[in-house]
Amino acid sequence: RTSRIPDGDRAVYEDEVICLALQFLATVDQVNPPNLVGAELLCRRHQLIREAYRLSPSAPDYSASDWFMGWGRRRTGQTVQPRFA
Repeated sequence: RTSRIPDGDRAVYEDEVICLALQFLATVDQVNPPNLVGAELLCRRHQLIREAYRLSPSAPDYSASDWFMGWGRRRTGQTVQPRFA
């Protein structure tokens, strides 16, 4: 089965890098990825890419990115959330 994602789409490369990073964290670095916040963010991004391309590979929908990444809406336009400032 083919994915119908256009050749050269950056999401293919991003997804591959995310998966390799997670694999290397577990096998080469021998850390426990479920205990790492950074690994959780990589997994969330991986899920977001998969979901964005699931229904329409030629026109991915990233509208759920805030929900997938756990960020919520940033009403102030800040890059750092107020609870961390």
